[in-house]
Amino acid sequence: MRVVFTLGNTRAAYSSASVQKLGSGAFSFCVGLTRLLFEGDAPRLYDPSLPAFEGTKNATVYYRTGTKGWGKTFGGLPTAVLDAQPPNWQSLLDATQKKYVAWDEKAHVSDYDPKQYEVGGKRDEFEAEWLKLLEGEEPGNPGHNRPHPYDQAIYGLATIKSAKAAPLLVKIAAERVVKDNAHRHYAVKALGILGDKAAIPALIPLLYHYNFNTRWNAQIALVQLTGQNFGRDAEAWGKWYNANRQHLGANLPAFDPTPVDWSCGSADQKLKSWCDPKVQIEADEKMLGRSSTTAQSPGRVHAAVTLTKPYPTADKGAATDKISVQYAVLELGKQVGLGYMWDESFKNTDPICREWVCPENQE
Repeated sequence: MRVVFTLGNTRAAYSSASVQKLGSGAFSFCVGLTRLLFEGDAPRLYDPSLPAFEGTKNATVYYRTGTKGWGKTFGGLPTAVLDAQPPNWQSLLDATQKKYVAWDEKAHVSDYDPKQYEVGGKRDEFEAEWLKLLEGEEPGNPGHNRPHPYDQAIYGLATIKSAKAAPLLVKIAAERVVKDNAHRHYAVKALGILGDKAAIPALIPLLYHYNFNTRWNAQIALVQLTGQNFGRDAEAWGKWYNANRQHLGANLPAFDPTPVDWSCGSADQKLKSWCDPKVQIEADEKMLGRSSTTAQSPGRVHAAVTLTKPYPTADKGAATDKISVQYAVLELGKQVGLGYMWDESFKNTDPICREWVCPENQE
């Protein structure tokens, strides 16, 4: 648990693996103390008859959503919940970022449904189950089976503000391997919701990841975590974070500005091209710059695109010379940098979208 407090204009921090109790007089007669932030569960007071905050009258005790043991007062001082993300982070977004957020929520409406993550009085049981899923092997593309339990675990842990989830989510989001990026961009979004500022250095290089959703969710998550907005400018984000990290929390890691090669040394020329900033900007403009004012209609690209082999084999047992209509559209979208709205596809074309086609068959 970390305890962060402010004495007048002086900010100080105490960090420990686990603060279980406060001794008598720990913060007695601290007349300049105005606020204390407890990052973990409420510690025990060593002796209630000898107050920890005797003579300290102007302070408020703040705690994080999802932590336990807090009441309306603590040691005689009033308490209040301090959300990890700025309450008005949406107002900090520019027009294009707002457009992406609206499209993203529409495209993944079933994944983001908060009703899926209502845990009632079984928070610990759900947390343990979801953590176990993420500690296991990361599955491949979930295909038609959405929302996938792995994705639900990612969002569930963020929704209940599980402090234990942050390292697992960072690993999924920032793993430097070429993989299916669905779980990656879900984890990036979840880190913004979770509010753990220790994730900031891992999120900054994702601003130029070749996956469209990953790099845009990285922008949004960084705004949520910092209350700042430097768009896709990783250099600006890194400089600001390293200059201000001591004010964001105790013992936050520094940001390493060394550029990350998200192609991971792959010889795939198409993948390398997707890592080119100019290609990414063009793809983003096609997706968001030409979109209509409604979230349901991301930008349309008026160009001829040819689906090239190898075709994806996300469906078990699929033959190498054929592909479902849905995955054909998905692959075409990837080639031009467009996303894919699963729920809209199912609603408008299912079961047609699951039929098999042979792209090279001209009949």
